[in-house]
Amino acid sequence: PQPSLMRKQQQQQQILKQGQGPNADVFHRMNYLAQAATLCVEKDTPRLAQFYALTMKNLSKRLVLRVDPELKRAFCSKCSLPLVHGKSSRVRINSKRETHTTVTCLGCGHGRRYLARKDHSLWTQRAAPAEQAKKPQPQQQPQKQQQKQQQKQKRQKTEDAGSRPQQEPDVTGKDGGSV
Repeated sequence: PQPSLMRKQQQQQQILKQGQGPNADVFHRMNYLAQAATLCVEKDTPRLAQFYALTMKNLSKRLVLRVDPELKRAFCSKCSLPLVHGKSSRVRINSKRETHTTVTCLGCGHGRRYLARKDHSLWTQRAAPAEQAKKPQPQQQPQKQQQKQQQKQKRQKTEDAGSRPQQEPDVTGKDGGSV
């Protein structure tokens, strides 16, 4: 993604964490609906849980709000049933091809795979571009630094020579009078 887009997303995340912003009440409502849906599954009322989850999804779609990936993973993408381990979903860890976790919805049988990579992070957990710029760059080898400085100096000389107008010879004498 573009840096400006990432910056905008991070600002939105900061606003959400603070509970402020133009859509703060909608996010609070979505959070309440998600909690209610999860509670309904635990109390064995899956139809009501699906209704709450669908209401939450429709809110986010209607207002074009980005739902946190952790919250998205908590619901079945096919039937919108909250995935509570042991009640409405089955979780398996497989190490075929590449190590991954398989979450299967017990309501509709839909399964999702989540890869288990060490370097993987969600967009909400990534550092801001400004924070990445603050990290010190690894030291370059002295030869490479010298080569870069020499190239930079050459570029500056050619730019200076090309941009400066030719100076005309001084036709006046040392005392300022004309010759």
